[in-house]
Amino acid sequence: VAFPIALFDPGETEVYGILFFPGMGMSKKNVYGVNLGIATLLTGKCYGTSINIISVLENNGLSLGLLNLQKNNGMAWGLCNLIIDNNGISLGGINLLENNAGVSIGIVNRMIAGGGKSNGVSIGVANISQNNILQLGIYNQAESGLQIGLLNYNPNAAIPWLPFFNYSWDTENKK
Repeated sequence: VAFPIALFDPGETEVYGILFFPGMGMSKKNVYGVNLGIATLLTGKCYGTSINIISVLENNGLSLGLLNLQKNNGMAWGLCNLIIDNNGISLGGINLLENNAGVSIGIVNRMIAGGGKSNGVSIGVANISQNNILQLGIYNQAESGLQIGLLNYNPNAAIPWLPFFNYSWDTENKK
């Protein structure tokens, strides 16, 4: 157990306190507290706050950085967030998500990967996904869900292109 401060690589021990990497670092265990550095890769989980320029981790707290590549169960706040599973809040300039069951707030919220599911909420200038519960933005594109914005595209809606409002239910549930 590394306590209260682990500098550089804590090895095979969990960190309770502060994990600090002045450059690039990797930890295989969980961090309970604060993770600081330039670029950090955690194969364990981060419970607390992660402040890095680049973070690659499973976030269960608050992650602040320019680029966050992670599974998010807390709040990811960055210029660009590449999230595998968002079960919390993703706040960024660009949010690229594979699965969204939380809230995504950004200039652009884009679902990536063909099988990605979005059962969450996207709020931004442009929201593009396969399906969604709710999209609020200037431009919204999805194959199901509620869209509120200036221009909305839903190929499964009665009228695919509509201003202000559009809706269709999940195409799998229509059968």
